[in-house]
Amino acid sequence: MTWSSAVNISTSGIADSPKIDDDRSGDTVAIWHQNDTGTHTIQMASLPAGGSWTDSAQISKSGENSFEPDVSMDWDGNAMVIWYTDAPLIQSAVIPLGQNGSPAVDVSSSEISVASPKVSLDPTGNAVAVWQHLEDSTTRIISAVAQSGGGWMVPTNVSDPGQDASTNAIDHSPTFSTAIWQRSDGPNTIIQAANHTSSGDWAIPVNLSGLGANADSPQISVNLLGDTVAVWRRSDGPNMLIQAATVFRGGLWSSPTNLSTTSADGLTPQVGIDLSADAIAMWSRSNGANTIIQYAILESSTDTWSTASDLSAIGGDASTPQIAVNPAGDAVAVWKRSNGPNTIIQAANRPSGSAWSTPAEDLSEIGVDADSPQVSISNSGNAVVIWHCGNVIQSATGTA
Repeated sequence: MTWSSAVNISTSGIADSPKIDDDRSGDTVAIWHQNDTGTHTIQMASLPAGGSWTDSAQISKSGENSFEPDVSMDWDGNAMVIWYTDAPLIQSAVIPLGQNGSPAVDVSSSEISVASPKVSLDPTGNAVAVWQHLEDSTTRIISAVAQSGGGWMVPTNVSDPGQDASTNAIDHSPTFSTAIWQRSDGPNTIIQAANHTSSGDWAIPVNLSGLGANADSPQISVNLLGDTVAVWRRSDGPNMLIQAATVFRGGLWSSPTNLSTTSADGLTPQVGIDLSADAIAMWSRSNGANTIIQYAILESSTDTWSTASDLSAIGGDASTPQIAVNPAGDAVAVWKRSNGPNTIIQAANRPSGSAWSTPAEDLSEIGVDADSPQVSISNSGNAVVIWHCGNVIQSATGTA
């Protein structure tokens, strides 16, 4: 993969919290939170396939402070962006292909407390959003649905009452979306998931992690056929292990599988799945001297995960991995890593069925700290990476 030089895509203020998604053709939308002298807004820029980044534009309402954006795109290049405001409530905006966004609308009414909004679009533009909100002194996962071209329906609860739920994620197939979150069962926090079907109903949540120990940091990936893989961390007593579970095409969730080894904590798990239901999970973990990026590969034909392997180089701390996998199985991974004076963004790519590229490619500028990398990959295998560097959002593109 050949990488471009880094370019700035934000132009003013203090920008952070970048997110990115693309459609099947490689049209890309990047969003971020921006602090303009005390006013907090959500900004966006778009990158047409084979083109250049547009000028940044504000998509949140003026006069309101907005935070924690998320974005998802459909197959026609339309994007849905969601965030929360200090009202507090959840808001969203549609970004049609080639445009700077439609007026922001309210997804929820004013609530006591909201956080962690996530959104997922199916190929035709139907949207499912989830977030956490406070209800009767308990934090629950709540959801709203919008049909393509229509407004948001009244939000409904997804997680059960009685115990706190938080730290959610969501992904979709053409026929359903799957949300995942962590929730207290009283003694511990466990990982739960539920499907939202095309009929408009949420299924009863199911437990993915075992009882008797704390689990957190859930992430999920769903392919176009509905094959699903989830990852999270769970305590084995001394350390937090990375675990995974799968469900293939309408079956039942598998029992958890340990991906990381027991001698050190696994951190920030991420996962991506291809159309064949092969998957790649990534996380960071100490090797004794440094924190490194590790990965494991799921062979769906045998439902077997490979032994954990190192991806980042030894000798410098690496963290915050992200991975994108396209339907063909091409993958791009990014992370931040210390080069001594600073933290830089690095990337490696893995064509389907091949080995990871080595050495990792340095994407961000030398001499400035960079963090919060995000990555997308098109059906043709081209990649777009964005990250936070200084006060700006930067980007580099990779050509397969």
